[in-house]
Amino acid sequence: MKKRGSQIYPTQQRRAELARMLNEMASAGDVNAAGWLLLLSEMKQSKSEANQ
Repeated sequence: MKKRGSQIYPTQQRRAELARMLNEMASAGDVNAAGWLLLLSEMKQSKSEANQ
């Protein structure tokens, strides 16, 4: 059985690139990309409210 590796998280730069890509796709009319942007925005807002 193959051993599982540790989780690999994207760097902050890579996350910014992916966010820009989602934004471009949403601007071009991709509703799926727009939905992901909305979800990420809501998660970020909820996280900041929880920290207050």
